[in-house]
Amino acid sequence: MLRLTLAFALLLAACGCAAGEQASSLGPASTSSPAPAASLLLTPTPPPPRLELSASQARQGTVVLAVAVPAPEGLVAVELGGRRYLTVREGNAVLAYLPVPLDQHLGTYQVTLLENGRAVDQRPLEVVDGGYPREQLFLPPATASLLADVAAVQEEQRLLAVAYGSFTAQRLWQGAWHMPVDGPISDPFGVRRSINGGPYTPHTGTDLAVAEGTPVLAPAGGRVVLARELHLRGLSVVVDHGAGVISGYHHLSEVSVQEGQTVQAGQELGKVGSTGLAGGPHLHWEVVVSGVRVDPMAWLQSISGP
Repeated sequence: MLRLTLAFALLLAACGCAAGEQASSLGPASTSSPAPAASLLLTPTPPPPRLELSASQARQGTVVLAVAVPAPEGLVAVELGGRRYLTVREGNAVLAYLPVPLDQHLGTYQVTLLENGRAVDQRPLEVVDGGYPREQLFLPPATASLLADVAAVQEEQRLLAVAYGSFTAQRLWQGAWHMPVDGPISDPFGVRRSINGGPYTPHTGTDLAVAEGTPVLAPAGGRVVLARELHLRGLSVVVDHGAGVISGYHHLSEVSVQEGQTVQAGQELGKVGSTGLAGGPHLHWEVVVSGVRVDPMAWLQSISGP
C-alpha cells in the first residue's frame, strides 16, 4: 500500500497541470495550500503490540507475568486456558498476572493477547506438575469439630470470595515483596492434607512456624479489604495489592489494622496466634491472584518485584 501511495503521489507531481485543470473542471479549487506529499508518506505506523511472558514453563500453583508493548489502544485482556484476565496499564505497556491453578491440566497452552476481543499476539506456555505431596493431620476433636458447622464454613467462604475476588486496576506496591514473618515453613502450599482421616484437600497457603505474638508485617503496600474473625481461619487480615493480587494472614491473636486502611510495606497487620482451626501458633499466609490461590513462596521468589 505504501508503494502504491508513493507511485500515485509521484504521478500527481509529474502531471500537476493536468491534475489542476481536471480539478477546476469538477468544481472550485480549494484556496488552502495542499499538504506536501512527503508529510503524508512519512507518518510512522506504530508497531503492533508484542506479548512477552516471564517464563515459558510454569508449575501448577504458580504465576506468570504477561507484558504487552506497546500498549494496545482498545480494551485489552489476556487469555489462558479458556479464562480471560484483566490487565493494568503502566507507561507504554500493559501487564497481567496469570495464575496457574493447582488443578490445571498438564500440557502446552497458548497465552493470547486480546484487543477489543480480537487476538493480536500469542505465546506458548507449558504447564508442568506442581509435585505436591500428601499428608495426614490429626487435630483434637474440639478443634476438628469446627468443620461440622456447615453454615459458618459457607459464610467464611462467601466473605473470602468477596475479599479475594476484588480487582484494582493498578499496582499498589513497588519493588520486591518480603516475608511477613521470619520463621521456618511448617506446612507448605499445595500439600494435599487429610484431617483426622477425612478427604484430601489442598493446603491453600504457606504455614510459618513462629511464636505467639510475633508481629506480622505487610510484605508489600496495599489496602486492607478484610480485618475480622473468620470461623476456620480465626482472626484474619486480607490486603488488596492491586492488579488482581491479594494476600491473606490468618489465625492471628490480634489485628492491628482496619478495613479500608492503606498500608505500606513493613507495616504491622497483626500478631501471630492460633485462633480458628489451628493446632498451635503459626501464620497461615495466602496469596491469591485473580481469584486463584497460588504458592506464596513461588510468588515471593519469582515475579513479585517491579
